[in-house]
Amino acid sequence: MKTACEQATLLVNPIPPTITDARKTFGALAVFALACANTALDVDILNDQVVSRIGPGWTFMAAMQWLGGVKAAAVVQGLTDRGTFGGMSKQAMLALMQHARSVSAQWPPYATDAWLLSQIRSSLTLPH
Repeated sequence: MKTACEQATLLVNPIPPTITDARKTFGALAVFALACANTALDVDILNDQVVSRIGPGWTFMAAMQWLGGVKAAAVVQGLTDRGTFGGMSKQAMLALMQHARSVSAQWPPYATDAWLLSQIRSSLTLPH
């Protein structure tokens, strides 16, 4: 059941925003950066963040899968080498994308958002 605020938002904006490749990429990068920086966050909070930054139907795992794709790489490669987007440089984004690919390189068939988050947390404690 939707809250009164969510229902009011639907009345004001009945057409959902277009989910562009850039929105998916920057949203996924922001949530992955949150997951890496704040070990107190749980999967529910991260999934809420993914939905608010990318759109309905997206999960933390789907966002991580997106970061490993060609379209996400093209979005980041298309940025200038100078400057930042959302406080992150192009180099930082590329490093995060590489980290996302390494963490998710060999997902087992039973992988869940919680499993993925545990893999991220354990990768942060290993020497690089």
